[in-house]
Amino acid sequence: MTDETQEQTETTEEVVDQQPEITEDMDLDIIAKAEDAAARIEAGVAKMETMVTRLQKMKVEGIMSGKTETNVKQQEETAAEYAKKVLANEK
Repeated sequence: MTDETQEQTETTEEVVDQQPEITEDMDLDIIAKAEDAAARIEAGVAKMETMVTRLQKMKVEGIMSGKTETNVKQQEETAAEYAKKVLANEK
């Protein structure tokens, strides 16, 4: 063995020695935490889906009622008013 290989082997052995012993209780605790996290994620996703659906409905209702994004009704202009704006170069 070369010096470099021997140093790598010693370093690997040190890392293995530093790891805690895994017991059955630890496995069950990790699984319980993962299941809890998964349940919270699923609940959050369900809530977000509900909110997205609600926002989509609100957006459709706003569009159908003639409101803009700011919930202010759009003013319809007559042909005469439009012609005045075009001639005056207004937006």
